[in-house]
Amino acid sequence: MQTRTKKSLARVFSILPEDRIEQAVNVTLQRLKTVETRAKSSLKWADFDENGRFVRGGITELSDYKVQMVSKPEDDPDLQDMADHVADGFAEPGRVICNEDCSQFTLFLPDRVSTPHSAPVPRLRGFIIDFSVFKKIHLTFHSENRLTDAETLVAFQLLAGISLHHAASLDSVKVETKRAQIKTAAAKMQCTGQLDLVRLLMGQLSIISVIADDETRHASFAEAFIAEKMGNDARLVVERLSNGQILRCIEVGPADGQPVVVLHGMMFGMLLSGASPYLKAGGLRLLMPLRRGYLDARPMLDLTAGDNLVEESFSDLSLFLERRNLKDATLLGHSLGAVLAMHYAARFPGHVGKLVLLCANTAGTDDERDSYTDMLYGGYKSLGEANSLSRAITLEFSRHYPDEQTAKTILDRMFNASKADLSAMAGHGTAAAVHSWFPSLYRSSVAGISDDYDFVMKELLPASPLETDCLFVHGSDDPLTPVSTIESLVKPWQNARLTTIQGAGHFATASHSHEVWREVASYLHCASG
Repeated sequence: MQTRTKKSLARVFSILPEDRIEQAVNVTLQRLKTVETRAKSSLKWADFDENGRFVRGGITELSDYKVQMVSKPEDDPDLQDMADHVADGFAEPGRVICNEDCSQFTLFLPDRVSTPHSAPVPRLRGFIIDFSVFKKIHLTFHSENRLTDAETLVAFQLLAGISLHHAASLDSVKVETKRAQIKTAAAKMQCTGQLDLVRLLMGQLSIISVIADDETRHASFAEAFIAEKMGNDARLVVERLSNGQILRCIEVGPADGQPVVVLHGMMFGMLLSGASPYLKAGGLRLLMPLRRGYLDARPMLDLTAGDNLVEESFSDLSLFLERRNLKDATLLGHSLGAVLAMHYAARFPGHVGKLVLLCANTAGTDDERDSYTDMLYGGYKSLGEANSLSRAITLEFSRHYPDEQTAKTILDRMFNASKADLSAMAGHGTAAAVHSWFPSLYRSSVAGISDDYDFVMKELLPASPLETDCLFVHGSDDPLTPVSTIESLVKPWQNARLTTIQGAGHFATASHSHEVWREVASYLHCASG
């Protein structure tokens, strides 16, 4: 992309003397990069408790109200500086602290957190305001009678507590010029003078609390789960799709890694937890939109409702790919999500460039094997199309998982045929021990899990082999879906191939992480090359 732009710029600047063309191209490319960076207005914010302890933070993109949650201040240098101010005792409600180069200031405001079962607890909220954020907020209130950039800048400097003499020095203008700009700005804003202007602007700036809360309040449950159960590998991004739906996306891997969009199953913790080093080595970044019905703040969803959450999640995924500009995306399906990924690729072939299906769970049964898994899936299939019954069964399971011994019994029976799976569930692989996170996930995902089962039991697999390029990665000892079943899927599929991980079970991504992600990275990089 940059090579094409550079060639085009060289043509534009060919009218210059030959010895100046290259410099003109390079300067312009740098300017374009700077403009693109500045065009993104990011509001950074953080909450602190009464003792000055960092509670949570976020980076909100004002252009599209996408929020990246930050669980530790050291993950962002600006938030770390803010946390240092609080720890040193310099912060209090109403305090404004300008940074050394006067490019931004931090505003601290009071806040309170309460629940129906507890009294309000005071908190301190800090917001980092740079010129791009300030300008964006100003345009929100004054889209027609707006200030010029110079007038907006001097207003920003006033709020930051920068003296006129210092502001004039920073911008290489006279003090009289700054005074004239303030006078004009006050007149445009119908203010009687500088003090009145500051009062108005500071009042309008209070909208930052609403902006910070607007999307994050929909993700508090998922945010807490990811921070507590998934460790430091995962980051939560909250964004609103064009259909108005809030979408929560878990991202793992290097920021510059090749994007891989994930359709997850119920055990996605075994896919994400501890994966970061292997994704970094393979140059991959996983983007996993949480599907509807998963990690819901309302675990007791209306179980009699006729919602088709899988279909709605397919719609959300289409809008997500469009929003992120991921054309011909690489789609990775994990466990039950692998079946969903095949159906999505069949319905929207133009959206999917390549498929990766890890540890696919086709929810098939083998009467001769007579395992706990086959009995479970056989029972589901025998229930027919009773969606409410399926949800009731899932809800019933959720009542038992909080009992750790019962949960262990259930999971051990499901995966007892694989020593690798039992070891991975105990936390001996790369993923955190299952019993530390799965009960919470299950209880908060009743609707999503039950709809997944309904979909897979009814829809089975796409009617005909797909044309999409596909890699299956499967454990040789997978107790849920035998390799022979995957082989039968691959055989008629001209563009599909199977890699079998010897000794691995259903949780190959946790027990054999290096082998799994090496195969995926090799496949994708070769395919893209």
